[in-house]
Amino acid sequence: MEGLADRGLVDVQESSPRRFRAADPGDAVEALERRFGDRLDRLESLLADLGPPEEPDGEGDVWVMEGEDAVGDRMVGLLEDATGEVLVAVAVEDLLTEDLLDALAAAADRGVDVTAGSPAESVRERLRAGVPGATVVETWTWWEEVPIREGAVSSILMADGDALLVSASAATGLPGVRTHRAVWTDSDAAPLVGMMRPLLAQAITGPAASA
Repeated sequence: MEGLADRGLVDVQESSPRRFRAADPGDAVEALERRFGDRLDRLESLLADLGPPEEPDGEGDVWVMEGEDAVGDRMVGLLEDATGEVLVAVAVEDLLTEDLLDALAAAADRGVDVTAGSPAESVRERLRAGVPGATVVETWTWWEEVPIREGAVSSILMADGDALLVSASAATGLPGVRTHRAVWTDSDAAPLVGMMRPLLAQAITGPAASA
């Protein structure tokens, strides 16, 4: 209770025994905003002093992440940096968030050549409606069936021929609940990019794909 009082979330009456009551909700929110606003301001100033990271030498770095939100956010980030071409394949509808659709549409609007594929008709319908400037195709290169099986590839995204993300469906500790794990890189020096570039281009834009 004393810790909550220190944070401005509890009022204290100095009596015997001491009495506590919840602070006014508006006052509590303002106290939290001040507390965390100050911390974020300090963090912003510290990060500015660190400067950009050094460019990696040799082969590009490959990073790993887990979680539907984390994978979606990284896909959006890669799309926001795209300037020439985007190839994306999405097999599960929960990864095709409104933020991802907006990022694809924004890329197409600024002149990026966007080609999107999926084995699922529901995903293709949302892509056609949400990204009218994209070429939407059907592709089964990485999938035998939809819904996909656990452990199968759930999405692939390549931007400008160098930035690449590949995610897969994974089980969680909850019955029937899945998440997504992904590897990604923003460097064409990574061997994974060289391996995936021709396969992705053929799967999405080749003769096997159909609108």
